[in-house]
Amino acid sequence: MAELKRRRLRDNVAITLTTQLLSWGLAVGVTFFIPGYLGERNLGSLTLAIAFAGLFGVFISFGTSTVLIQEVARDPRNARHLVHTSLKLRATLGVSLLLLGLTASALFGYSRELQLLVGLMLLAQLIGQVTETFQAALTGLEAFVQQSGAALAEKLTLSVVAILLVFLKAPLWQFAAVYALSTTMSAIVSGTAFRRIARTLPEEAEGATIRSMKQLAKAGVPFLTTRVFATIYGDGSSALLMSKLSTLEAIGWFGLAKRFSGAAQMVPIALASALLPRLTRLHHEGDRSGFALLAWRMIGVAFAAALPVAVILVVFPSELIDLLHYPAGFAGAVPVLRLSGCVLFLWFVQQAVGAAVIAAGKQKLFAYVSGAAACLAFPISGAGIWAGERFLQNGAVGAMAGDAVLELFMLLLYFRALIPELFSRAPTDTVPIDTVPIDPSASATEPLLGDSR
Repeated sequence: MAELKRRRLRDNVAITLTTQLLSWGLAVGVTFFIPGYLGERNLGSLTLAIAFAGLFGVFISFGTSTVLIQEVARDPRNARHLVHTSLKLRATLGVSLLLLGLTASALFGYSRELQLLVGLMLLAQLIGQVTETFQAALTGLEAFVQQSGAALAEKLTLSVVAILLVFLKAPLWQFAAVYALSTTMSAIVSGTAFRRIARTLPEEAEGATIRSMKQLAKAGVPFLTTRVFATIYGDGSSALLMSKLSTLEAIGWFGLAKRFSGAAQMVPIALASALLPRLTRLHHEGDRSGFALLAWRMIGVAFAAALPVAVILVVFPSELIDLLHYPAGFAGAVPVLRLSGCVLFLWFVQQAVGAAVIAAGKQKLFAYVSGAAACLAFPISGAGIWAGERFLQNGAVGAMAGDAVLELFMLLLYFRALIPELFSRAPTDTVPIDTVPIDPSASATEPLLGDSR
């Protein structure tokens, strides 16, 4: 039984990482064509629209994706009910936030073309929430083959159609529309996969703690601050502030760096998603030694995966730009790419450590740290962009430097919170978790809202 569990875990990680490597390859293919065709200014407009829509889209899920993963992992019988509740919650929030985002883009004084791009990206965000709900449920069920298939369908659609648009010399707005198309494809594939699995699941557990949209939203609050932080500091605040403190060209350079590093960032996210259900079960059953061993392995894999990508971005940014035959205007992206390599390395490790902290039930501290980082994001990013534009005529350098500061801040505090768990050597007398039924009456919201994090 123990060997079967280890083999299943290895298979899950292998499937997830293979999918992300394929997705990265597709993303690199898109990066080869799109920036050179659009130019730094149009790429800046598209990057700004994506970031602007993301600031509103993050509130649609309300942090409930991680809740779905944990709840479904603890008791798969609740999967159908949780998915239906999540879809209703996201639909309710999504329509309101879409209208709010369109109004805000007009109030910001953006051009009509940029407002159209923002509207299309907001639509893609709304459709993407359907995909995210099904993907979270599939992750909780450890159905990684089906989840990976949906992710590949989205990336493949996005890549193929975007490259086709380049050859057709399509206008800029169509490159935004393709995001809505690709998320629709992923929603169809992931929804079909979930419905097939749901037919095999037993009836819903009577002791389920999440029975309404209000309860689900409440359970997601600790994770909402993290999503807000990730969106604000990752692209949102930087692109938004650069639209006022810097230039569209700088946003384009920043967007190029995010395209290179962003595709790779999916690797630790996938790794954390693959291991989160198992880490949660180990901690839930009191197997502290097993939890610590698996957490250290996850951190080690993230470290090893980040190193080669970070080295390429730090050491060979000029060669990358020359190899892809980008216009001369992209020379300003060279120092931004160097800094993005450092940020990428911190991101990989932070994602692994953060996933272990969540699995350990330290959601309160998780919310406090990410909330503090979200509050610091605007002043740190704003100061960096101003300084970069003032002294280097490149606000993107300051934006990326701000990212590095915030990543280091989070990583140090997460690791500090996890030290008792990582260095635990307490013996365990529990039996293998696959042989122990999870108590359906156990409250999932207690560790979410009442632990030390």
